[in-house]
Amino acid sequence: VLVYIDWRSHELVVDTGTTIYRAKVEADPESNPAESSPVDLHLFADHSVLEIIANGDVSISCRIYPKQVGGSVELFSDGGKTQVKLEGWTLGSIWS
Repeated sequence: VLVYIDWRSHELVVDTGTTIYRAKVEADPESNPAESSPVDLHLFADHSVLEIIANGDVSISCRIYPKQVGGSVELFSDGGKTQVKLEGWTLGSIWS
């Protein structure tokens, strides 16, 4: 699954490999978004559900089908300044 901001169209994009989801992200069209329009992303994954929230008001929720249990997360920035804070939690079962 690939999650990214398309600065040309100002969209949050989620590409699951079979489906592409898009949602508009507010940004100043006259500025260089990578420099002056920070985007705060929150990603929540639980088995086959992925939810991404951008700037607290734009969200995409989708089903994903990982090929393996316990896959990895990779972060990258293609230009611009990037600051990352990563937190993870192990959730218990609601059935126990």
